[in-house]
Amino acid sequence: MNTESATGQASRTGMKRRLVLLSKALVAVLLVAYLLWQADWTAVWQAMVDTGPFLLLAALALMLLSVSISAWKWQMILRLHGAGIPFGFLHRVYFIAVFFNNFLPTSIGGDGYRIFATWDKAHSRSGAVIAVVTERLTGILALLAIGYVSAISVHSRSHDPISGLLVKAGTAGLVVAVPLLGIAWRLGWFRRLLARKSLPGKLGMVLAHLDDYREHAGETVKILLISFFFQIHNSLAIFLLLRAGMGVPIALDELFVILTVMNLAAILPISINGIGVMEGSFIYVAKFYEVPYDAALATLLMVRALLVVISLVGAWFYLRPGTVRLQGSHAESTSKTRPEAP
Repeated sequence: MNTESATGQASRTGMKRRLVLLSKALVAVLLVAYLLWQADWTAVWQAMVDTGPFLLLAALALMLLSVSISAWKWQMILRLHGAGIPFGFLHRVYFIAVFFNNFLPTSIGGDGYRIFATWDKAHSRSGAVIAVVTERLTGILALLAIGYVSAISVHSRSHDPISGLLVKAGTAGLVVAVPLLGIAWRLGWFRRLLARKSLPGKLGMVLAHLDDYREHAGETVKILLISFFFQIHNSLAIFLLLRAGMGVPIALDELFVILTVMNLAAILPISINGIGVMEGSFIYVAKFYEVPYDAALATLLMVRALLVVISLVGAWFYLRPGTVRLQGSHAESTSKTRPEAP
């Protein structure tokens, strides 16, 4: 391929990415506009007023603590891979990642920043990558597990179609996935995969790190338990706003059904950062559990506002001297020494 054709290919690729981003932005705008148009703004405003500043501050404190728990779990995973990085540094980086996730057109931006920030500090570069992947994956698996158990509990009471669908999907997944993973482990398919010379180098390095979890089974169990604790704790802000703030008699297991569906819907690559999709799925599923439209929308608006506050904390950390920064196509740090915990 000559230089001219390579330039043309790059131009077409860039144009395609811009079109995809534009279409996602359009979907997000249309969904949000529809949700806002459907609302009774007098009722939404009254729900916010009834919540009051004290409960908003309590919800903010819970959300801030969620970031700290995530940073702690990330530190444990990095340590398991041989990287002893101070919590203070990882804590600041995680807040910055939240800022990137909320103000960049993709949630991958925050994860990419976390990988970059630990790239040269981890025991190996593949360890920095797999630590972020594991931190995300364990969180998703914990939410799915809690959502599945919650759906069984809710469906036994109400027999609503949403919890019933989650029970069927979760049961089908367990019936298929567990035996397949057991057979693969017993037959040594994972070891054979690692032994293949044709395996790409980077993928091989990442897979090789999976042995770290087997060799440190106790730490792995702790990481999984923290993931379950995080998901329960992370739901408390919304639970507090709905029940204490607006008097909506929603049960915690019902809320987990709603949050599970919302997070599954957010995976669909049709909107920027799931904006509009998450809110729409939350409001739609919440109505099955007698959550009024305006109360659900008011809760989501307050949560989004609190996320902006947390993101501003991340922006402040990013602008502070001594913070790892990204500039153009190069990465640099404004500090010559590794940041230590305060």
